[in-house]
Amino acid sequence: MAVAPASPPVQARPINHVMEMAAPVSPSTPAPVILTPPVRPETRVSLGGTLTPAARTEFTNGLTVEVRRQMDDKCIPVGIVAWIITMIAVAGWFSIPEFGQTWGMVIGLVMAFVLAGVVTKIMNVYLEDKWVRPIADLSDEMLVTRYNEAKADRRAARTRTAISWAVIAIIAVVIVVAWLAAHRQ
Repeated sequence: MAVAPASPPVQARPINHVMEMAAPVSPSTPAPVILTPPVRPETRVSLGGTLTPAARTEFTNGLTVEVRRQMDDKCIPVGIVAWIITMIAVAGWFSIPEFGQTWGMVIGLVMAFVLAGVVTKIMNVYLEDKWVRPIADLSDEMLVTRYNEAKADRRAARTRTAISWAVIAIIAVVIVVAWLAAHRQ
């Protein structure tokens, strides 16, 4: 009987990458979306779990842009409300005999725009201190998390802004109607 030659032993190779299969998601539940900025090769996350300096800068800048958009969504309606309140407060000046009705309206409008600008600037400085300055102190993980949250919150912010504008428009219409009704009598 002939004996078959022995084959060389097979060496086990280490597995470099392991793919995990995601759990099946039911069709009624949408998969979560994780938004991240486009990352250039030099800004990839290092293996230690911390961001490279370039990636940290990229996430910091992205979060700052998102936060400033949210600030604008809050500052502009506040300025408009300040303008409306100022117009109501100086409505009596419209009929000051010493100035005349035209100059009374001009003075009222100028005061309303100046006060609206001041209130908007104060609100902007307040929100800058509250939201933008702390970004530099965030950990890498928190920075990425806050960035993703801010991107996801953009749609909700647009809806809130639209509602704010609608409320401001309704208030303005009510004020104009009340003013016209008061001057017809």
